[in-house]
Amino acid sequence: MPGSVASATLCMSLLAHSFFFFLPGYLFQALSMFSWICWIAPNNVALNQVCGVNSGLGMSVLTFDWTVISWIGSPFMIPWWAEVHIFAVFVIFYWILTPILYYTNVSVFLFSLFCFPHATPDLVSLTLPDVGSQPYDRFGHTYKVSRVLTAQDTFNLTAYEEYSPSTCPLHSR
Repeated sequence: MPGSVASATLCMSLLAHSFFFFLPGYLFQALSMFSWICWIAPNNVALNQVCGVNSGLGMSVLTFDWTVISWIGSPFMIPWWAEVHIFAVFVIFYWILTPILYYTNVSVFLFSLFCFPHATPDLVSLTLPDVGSQPYDRFGHTYKVSRVLTAQDTFNLTAYEEYSPSTCPLHSR
């Protein structure tokens, strides 16, 4: 049987790949995004905002999942200098600029200045999550669009001015 070695090799390769993706993706998802610093101090809010994976900036991510490593493309297909540029831009914007804008409240000032010049910047950025995918009101709660719509689902300016302008976190997931 000349094809038995090739068949066995293919079978072992498929089993190894299945195990490699099944283990971190389904059974133990902490292997996909492992933030060891957040496990040391789980109740420290500032540390979890900066180092957290799902609710933070992910400054301490350690991964054993190839799908996470190759999220923006395979690192073997891109030249090394392009990978360095991608990482440098990531560090500048997400690890340096975003915490500065978030913790100094510059983001709300700029947002109210350019997006809502008539609104007063009474909301501090610390009431919003630093990473999010939904809009928030000035109180830091999820924005209720139904409060600024009429019965015909059109925009009601007076209700909008009474309720709150819509604010967004610094960046989305």
